[in-house]
Amino acid sequence: MEYVDKNYKYIELNNLIHGIGKLREENVDPKDVDYIKECLNNLILNVYNIKQSKCTNVYYTKNIDNVMFGLVVEPKILNVSERVLLSDETVIIPYFSVEFDSKLFDTNITDEEIAALLIYNVMHLLKDNIAEQVSNIVTDYLTTRGKHIDVSPNALNKMVILDFGVTDAMIQLSSSLQITEADKIVNDPYLDEVDLGPVLKLAISKAYRQIPGCDSVVERQPLLSALEWCLRVHFDFENERILASRTVKKLISSTGSYIYKTWLKNVDIVLNTLNTDSYIESTLTNVSEGSLFANLKYNGLRGIENDLYEFMVRARNADTEDEVMYALKQINTRLSILDDYLNSTDSSHDRNYDRWEKVYDKYKAIRDEIAAKKVYNKRNYGIFIDYDKLDRDENANGEDYSM
Repeated sequence: MEYVDKNYKYIELNNLIHGIGKLREENVDPKDVDYIKECLNNLILNVYNIKQSKCTNVYYTKNIDNVMFGLVVEPKILNVSERVLLSDETVIIPYFSVEFDSKLFDTNITDEEIAALLIYNVMHLLKDNIAEQVSNIVTDYLTTRGKHIDVSPNALNKMVILDFGVTDAMIQLSSSLQITEADKIVNDPYLDEVDLGPVLKLAISKAYRQIPGCDSVVERQPLLSALEWCLRVHFDFENERILASRTVKKLISSTGSYIYKTWLKNVDIVLNTLNTDSYIESTLTNVSEGSLFANLKYNGLRGIENDLYEFMVRARNADTEDEVMYALKQINTRLSILDDYLNSTDSSHDRNYDRWEKVYDKYKAIRDEIAAKKVYNKRNYGIFIDYDKLDRDENANGEDYSM
């Protein structure tokens, strides 16, 4: 196939397109793969003025026996579930990785079209506050089902499962193949900046025809199968663990993506590791009332209790959907902490136990009040799942989380 011979106004883009073209060679040189990383970092720094994020890894995966997965742009955030779901701070993506499927270069998708897909994924991951979108989806999930994230010491390993679901959701929501509004295909500000705007529509059209699992029309709901599955396993770990492990093993063998194989192997380790942390819980619950740790715990619960009035005011005065979602996220975090304390503490060892139970009940009541407000409009995106999809033996198109 002929390489793109076009002189764009930014040399960083020309270099990136040239580097992508080198991946079509029969024996890809690792130096050429590193060159793409250099070109991409120069592009986001010099053209888009992004200084806080950097591509740390580019992978070229020789995919012979598996279904084509295309292209993956993965955010790299330490303790991603805690940062996205439990923290009130804005999440910045400091690092990200890119993976190219060798089968992508066996299609008729050109180098500049691949560059357009890549830049779209990268820029929307870094600039669209994807973490907040995922947080809102999970907050909606928790509020609807009356659940909260388990933050007890025994749940630390299970957070790896949520890490996978949150990361996959961020990948999907920033993917050019998960665009939910047709006009965004022809009006993308990041691609227009480098004169690749008209290229995206053709690139997506070709990808729809050649990458399994893509539809011929714009998806109305992003595919968030992994997030739903991970939430389900997290909340019913003991009952789901064995079946989940079988599913993960099938996915490891069926996906060609190095990034996803790595994630799935880590999840499988958690699913097959016996919980050896029970002694931590017993140690914490038997700490004496007068100890330093108990005092710290008491002060933390007092802080949560003192916040009650603030959230009562918010429940009455929330005017926008953003205000509602932000309040719900904070309430869910406090419910998680209170639930962990109540479930890990012997009521006979804490004279304030009934007090914290009442605080928990008040927070639940406030959450219900906020969730019922008319201003609370659920997002157009959400989790719409065939629950058995991941467990099927035959799934030629759906077992690869890609793009």
